[in-house]
Order: sequence, then structure tokens, then C-alpha cells
Amino acid sequence: MLAVDKAIYSHFDFLKERNILLALSGGLDSMVLSHALIKAGLKFSAAHVNYKLRSNDSDDDEKFVANFCKNKGIPIHIKIEPINSKIQSNIQNTAREIRHQFFTQLRSENNYNILLTAHHQNDRVENLLINLARGSGLRGLSAMPVSSGSIFRPLLDLSKADIMHYAEENKIKWREDSSNSEDYYFRNYLRINIIPKLEEWAPNFTNNASRSASLLREEYETLLYFRREWEKKHIHANVQQLIIDIQHNQEDSFISSYLSELGFHPNTIQEISISLNKTGRQFESHDTWKAFIDRNQIILIPKHRDILNRNPITIHENQGLVPLYNSILKVSRFRKDNLPFDYKNNPPEIICIDESRIHFPLIVRPWQNGDWIRPLGMKGKSKKIQDILTDLKIPLPDKEKLLVVVSNNEIIWLINFFVSESVKITSSTSKIYSIEYINTV
Repeated sequence: MLAVDKAIYSHFDFLKERNILLALSGGLDSMVLSHALIKAGLKFSAAHVNYKLRSNDSDDDEKFVANFCKNKGIPIHIKIEPINSKIQSNIQNTAREIRHQFFTQLRSENNYNILLTAHHQNDRVENLLINLARGSGLRGLSAMPVSSGSIFRPLLDLSKADIMHYAEENKIKWREDSSNSEDYYFRNYLRINIIPKLEEWAPNFTNNASRSASLLREEYETLLYFRREWEKKHIHANVQQLIIDIQHNQEDSFISSYLSELGFHPNTIQEISISLNKTGRQFESHDTWKAFIDRNQIILIPKHRDILNRNPITIHENQGLVPLYNSILKVSRFRKDNLPFDYKNNPPEIICIDESRIHFPLIVRPWQNGDWIRPLGMKGKSKKIQDILTDLKIPLPDKEKLLVVVSNNEIIWLINFFVSESVKITSSTSKIYSIEYINTV
């Protein structure tokens, strides 16, 4: 059995229970994955984006995947979204954002609960080197796991050679992206010029580097678990501030990683670490928080600025307090029969949701054009958030401040307004998560 077949069959029981959406570019990797899924008898739908970046070639890619899916009886969703390479400064990031929004919309409208991508070992190593060049910490160096939220990468432990061998053995046709041979982009430069040289010096470099990224991921998740336990004991919040208790612990690495998530620069974090016994010292993050050393505490006060263009914030399982931009989320877990309040009559700043219907980590971010939600009570019908806010006559300045909570790439809460039908509490619900939004402005 070929390596690709082994990879698919090792995940077969997991995949057969899912409503699968496959990202299908028409290139070698995604065509191999689509062939392997069909061979294994797994049903799926496909999604393709035409950015019009390569003129007729882009249109030919679209026709290729459309004909393939038609011949195989595979439902396909195609989005045409031209990118002007003369205007866009970062084409790859722009394309990635377009894909993300398209896939999110498809998941919301069609109830896909998993997105398959054809990333493989070489992609993971490129990602590792890119983040290493950026000076990333453990989180960045361990990025691209097999599973992250609703994204699943069944070929991640396979090499490019494994995928090429499968294509040759099964006589698979694919489209070649001519831009992959250009080293203008950093990722391409690594792939074309750097990694082959590293392979000359260390023949198992790609395999070993990929294994290192996997091991780093395990260490990161273990460290994260202990940090969350530390947060429960040593971080407290009220409507005005966050307080880190440093009296009875010396976990400098936990303090550092927590401050990093709040947006403090590494140099500032280092200064804070060596100033923990210096009452009166003050520090600032780039644009969100002020930090004060006060005896055995670090007091964090939000700077009350506009939240536009903030990076997404992650909510991990068992995390109690989540600092946002000008606010805090309080996350609690209860048994349905032991709730301290009536979940049917809670105020709009508190939601109660079925634990079994969400997938951690959750993401909090400003809403974006193209976002959709299935508001509770609308019988599962999706609606654009833009249209909801227009119907409610929300003023533009207030619109720009609104946040959403995302699970598995699906919006489950437009904070202070609507919770999604997909996470509602039912008669079969046994455990409940409540999320409370506390405004600190």
C-alpha cells in the first residue's frame, strides 16, 4: 500500500463521520488527495478560488477542477475573486484571506464540519523556517499541526516524493502553477534555493525538521496546559483591570507568554521580568495595555483605544479569563443541572452554549465583511452580519467595534447581539459553557 493510501486509511474512521470540504487548487498535492479520498470511498465537496493572477492559466485551472468534479460527481464551489498584483503589496496574504473567508462562508451555509487541505511535510518545514526567520517563539515554530480547529491535514507526515510517487503510480493529472518556479516570494526562495542545499548537507533534513516541528507542538500544548492552570490561580479581573499575582510564584515564562499574548514587545517583557520587585515601574504594550508593578502584583489597565485591525485572540479550553482589546471575556463551565442562573433569560452580554457543539481553541476577532452567522431562532438560515447590523440600524462607529467568537471557522456569537443556532442548548445537552463579555471602558 502506498504512503498516501496508508495516511487516508489511518484517518478513515474519523473522516467517514465528517461532512468534508476539500480545498482543491488543481495542483499536484490537492489532486492526489482528492484521488485518495475517492479511492477510499469517502464522500466530499470541493472548493476552488480563481484569483485571475495568471490570466488564461488561472481560468484553465478553474475549468480543469470543474471538469474533474463533474466527471467524478463531486459537488464543487467556485469563487472568482481577481487580485490586482500591481496594487496588492502582499499577494499571498491577500489570497489566503480570500480563501479563508470563502471557506468560512461555505461551512456556514452548507454545514461542512471539516476542511481538508493537502499540506505535506515539505510545507511544514517551509513554515518552520519562515517563522524561525521571523524570530517566532514556540507557538510559531510548532505551527501547522495535523489538526487545528476544523482544518485537517491528512498528508502532513508525507514527503513531496511520497505524493509524486502516488501520482505517477495512479497516472493522476494535475495543473502546474508557473509561479511556483519563481523565487520572488520568500517561501518559494526557501523551497527552490535553501532547502535543497540543506538536504545536500543533511540528507534527512526535511524529515527531521518536520519531526522537530511536531515535537515542538507537543511541548507547546503541554506548556500551554500548565500555563492555563497557572492563570486560574494567579490572574484576576474586574471591570477596570487585570491583576497578575506574583507573590507566590516565580513562573517567569508563564508571565512572559501571557504578556506576549496581550501584545507586549519581547524587549518590554524582558524589562518587566527583571523589574518584578521594583514597585512603581510602568510599561506599555504597543497599543492596548499599560502595566504597573505594585508590590507583589502586575496591574494591567487597557488603554481604551479603537479595536480596528487587531490580531485575533485565542480562547483555549479551561481558560477562565481572556483579556481582549478594551474588555475581558469570562469563560465558565457548568453541568446543565447545576447552573447558577437561568440560561434562557440571561442578558445579551452572556451566552450559554452546548459544550459538545464547540471546538477549541475559539477565536475572538473584529467582524469582517463577508462574515455570516446562523442566528438562534432563524431555523438554521445563515445571514450576513453586515445585513444584520444594517437591519438593526447600528451606527457605523459602533459597527466597527463589534467582535465575533469563532469555533471551527464558524461564527458562534456576534458579541452582545446574536448566538448561533449551531451551539444552542437542547434537551440532550449535559454540559454548558457560559461566556460573559465585560466591558472595561
